[in-house]
Amino acid sequence: MDLSKLAVVTGAAKGIGAASAERFRREGVEVIGIATSPPEAPLANDPGVRWVLGDVAEPATWTQVSDAILATGIAPSVLVLNAARAQIGTVLTVSLEQWKRQFEINVFGAVLGAQTCLPFMIENGGGNVVVISSVNGWMAEQGLIAYSSTKATLIEFAKCLAIDHAREGIRVNVVAPGTVDTPAFRRAMGTASDPESFIEARRQRNPIPCILTADEIANVVWFLSGDQSSGMTGSVITIDAGLTASYDFRDLTIQGYK
Repeated sequence: MDLSKLAVVTGAAKGIGAASAERFRREGVEVIGIATSPPEAPLANDPGVRWVLGDVAEPATWTQVSDAILATGIAPSVLVLNAARAQIGTVLTVSLEQWKRQFEINVFGAVLGAQTCLPFMIENGGGNVVVISSVNGWMAEQGLIAYSSTKATLIEFAKCLAIDHAREGIRVNVVAPGTVDTPAFRRAMGTASDPESFIEARRQRNPIPCILTADEIANVVWFLSGDQSSGMTGSVITIDAGLTASYDFRDLTIQGYK
C-alpha cells in the first residue's frame, strides 16, 4: 500500500476502529477518523489523523468528511465502516425508537459513508471498503435482536455494494468478529451480576479459549485494505476463535477424553 493512501474510518476513537486507525498509521497511511467523542493517545496526538466529531447517521457529519478529504488532496483508497451500537433486549422490550436508532447508526451510517466516499474512489480508479459486521449477522444471540438484525443487513449491503461497483474498481469485503475485548464489551459485561464469571464463560465457549483483541480484527482489516486481497470482493471473513465452527463446543478432556 502506497504511503500516499488515505483511509476513512468510522468509530475510530475506540475499539476496533481505533486499532484499525493505529494499524494504518503504523503503515504510513493517513487517516480521517470519525467519532462521537474525542480520541485518546496515541491517535489524539498523531498529525497524520484528521478528526471529524459527529454522528455517522447525520448527513452533516459526512459533509465534514468530504471537506476533510478535499483538504488532504488525496482520494480515499480505504473506507472502514465500523461505527455501531448494540441495543440489548427482545422484540417486546426494545422500543421502535431504539430499533430506528440501531439502524440509523449501524446501517444508514454505512450507507452515508459509501455515498460520500465511493465517488472519490471511483474517480481515482478504485478503492476498498471494509464493513465490520459480526457473527451475529447470521447467528442468533439472546437479547440482541435489534443489533443482530442490523449486522445481518450490513452483510447483504456489502455484497450488493461489491457487485454494483466491481467494474468501477471497488472491492467490498466484510469482517465478522466474535467476542472482542473493547470498551463497549467491558461496559456490557459490567452490567452482569458477576462480570468476571460472565467474561470467563464467554472465553470458554470458544474452541480457542480467548476473548479476541481489537488488534486481531485490525490485522484482517489491513489485509482486506491492500493488494494481498486483490482477488476478494463480496467475501465475509469470520474471526471468532472458532465459535461458529461448532453447534455446541465442549472441552471433552473434562469428560475423560484425551
